[in-house]
Amino acid sequence: MAEPDPEPRQAGGIVVTRGMSLRIPAGGLRISMGPDGLDAEMLSLHVSRSMWLPWLEIAMSHLEA
Repeated sequence: MAEPDPEPRQAGGIVVTRGMSLRIPAGGLRISMGPDGLDAEMLSLHVSRSMWLPWLEIAMSHLEA
C-alpha cells in the first residue's frame, strides 16, 4: 500500500526585491528570555515598495518601441 503524499510545504519568509524596504515599527518585535532560552515574536512588519523605478523602466521600453 502506497504512503499518502506529504502535506505541501508553504512558502515562508519575505522576499525583498530592488526598491523595497522593511521596517519594524516601535513595539513590532518582542524578545523575551524564558526557561527554554530566547523567544522572539514578530508582531508587526512594514513593507514598502517605491514604484517610480518600475514605471520608469516601463516608460523607457515603450519609448524604445
